[in-house]
Amino acid sequence: MSLVLTDKGGQSALTNTLQAGVTFVQLLSRVPGRKLGSESLAQLQYRIARNLGRRVLQWRDPNLLQLEGILEPSHRSLLETAAAIGIEEFKNSVLHARRGRAGIRARTRPFAGGVYQLRI
Repeated sequence: MSLVLTDKGGQSALTNTLQAGVTFVQLLSRVPGRKLGSESLAQLQYRIARNLGRRVLQWRDPNLLQLEGILEPSHRSLLETAAAIGIEEFKNSVLHARRGRAGIRARTRPFAGGVYQLRI
């Protein structure tokens, strides 16, 4: 499904899209991405998923270590809560979480605010 977002109606479109899911999976990079209104799209997606009560699984590259260099505080906050593990391990953990069980080496555990992190 392709979702084209504009400032007008963007939050409503995202909400409608995210309502269908149970778990929201977010892959994050060093770059915050484009803005939709006053928030980055990544931050808006995260906020809507949390407001809908969705389980959130976030990933970032484990080589992204210097988070102090991320200038935008809201994006740095997303990166701080993301699992810093290899992408293949994260994908396997997402599949295991979907099936209702923990990964082989990683387990899903609640973090502050109800966000789920994958920990080795």
